[in-house]
Amino acid sequence: MRRLLASAQATFACIHQGHTSNANPRLLHHFMFTGSHLVFSLLDRLDCRIWSAVSTQQPSPFWMRLLPSSFSEANTVRGRRQFHRDGAFQDLLQDLLKAGNSTDSSFRFVEVGASLGGCTFHVLTSVRASVAVAVEPYQPTVEAMKQTASWNGLGNRLTVHQTFVSEGQGACRISSLQNNHETRAPHWDFGQEEFPAGTATECAVATLEHILTSTLGTSEL
Repeated sequence: MRRLLASAQATFACIHQGHTSNANPRLLHHFMFTGSHLVFSLLDRLDCRIWSAVSTQQPSPFWMRLLPSSFSEANTVRGRRQFHRDGAFQDLLQDLLKAGNSTDSSFRFVEVGASLGGCTFHVLTSVRASVAVAVEPYQPTVEAMKQTASWNGLGNRLTVHQTFVSEGQGACRISSLQNNHETRAPHWDFGQEEFPAGTATECAVATLEHILTSTLGTSEL
């Protein structure tokens, strides 16, 4: 019941902001599902639920924590009740599973730029004894992934790192979206001299080798 009330409140706030913002909500600027009826496309832009059930191979329900906005990955989860993952990725995963033992606890998966963790949770729910490492710099999506893992009993199989993968340090800032009806995922600006004072912060960065070694004990997958 608490999830339902929180999600309803977030949806109302999202709709209210979209209709009262001075910026154009651009409800027709993007369409999540090609060929869908205009009414459903509009409703899709207004759906800001912060959680959704996802269809998986597991017998128990899988609940995924989302953000109170309607960018593309969250829209796929809400509208289709599926993890947001590419077809080429699914084909590659199937090839890997056919070549080995899918119940082997040595199956390890790393997703860099995980966002809400669609590929990561697809692996964790498809490969019974797998473990995963998700790397994502955006704090709200990092917290959402951790919440999803906690809800579904995957906390001991998933490690989330809030960092960029890079060899060196640098300043960065997140580009703010115009309103909650944007379908773009958050993106980042990098540099130093061009940023006005106080608008950029030092980015947390780590090499992929360091992330894997500190998490898995080895950089070899």
